[in-house]
Amino acid sequence: MSGMKPWTELGWELITAGKGRRVVLDGETFRVSPRSRWILNADQEPELREFIRKHIRAGATVLDVGSHAGRYVLWFARCSKTGMVHAFEPNPDTYHELLRNVRLNGLQDRVTVEQCAVSDQAGEVEFFGLPLEGMSRLGKPNPLLEGKAKTYRVCVVTLDEYVQARRLTPDWLRIDVEGYEYQ
Repeated sequence: MSGMKPWTELGWELITAGKGRRVVLDGETFRVSPRSRWILNADQEPELREFIRKHIRAGATVLDVGSHAGRYVLWFARCSKTGMVHAFEPNPDTYHELLRNVRLNGLQDRVTVEQCAVSDQAGEVEFFGLPLEGMSRLGKPNPLLEGKAKTYRVCVVTLDEYVQARRLTPDWLRIDVEGYEYQ
């Protein structure tokens, strides 16, 4: 069955003529890559989407650390209307999927996507993951991916240095850093 997934994705690519799959979530229409069509699932965290919709104001600056393929990046950009979203995703394959989802929604002018991790010290570190896998992490592989995860060297930034260099004043920060919370 797993051999069918690439063909299904290719089918969706052909059907959508490369424009992404149309997804309506909480009354908002998005376009997502067939590879990550599941990121805008109505059953996942509806309370968090409602919180974001109620509290993110137009013009807000949002930092999204561990952005994955863009579930919350797209939502933040939509809710902040004219605001800016700075997304951080170290997984190389997932980073490209995130970029694609940003482009499919025409948000390149309001979403900056950084292919790096965030921690308490800047530099480089080993990253263990699989394409589009939410259990990827810095430092050591998730035990559930042991023996399967690829190893990458990824750049690491600190949020302090990042916001100072860009003269940002963030309004919101969302962090999802599988297994690296203390750093």
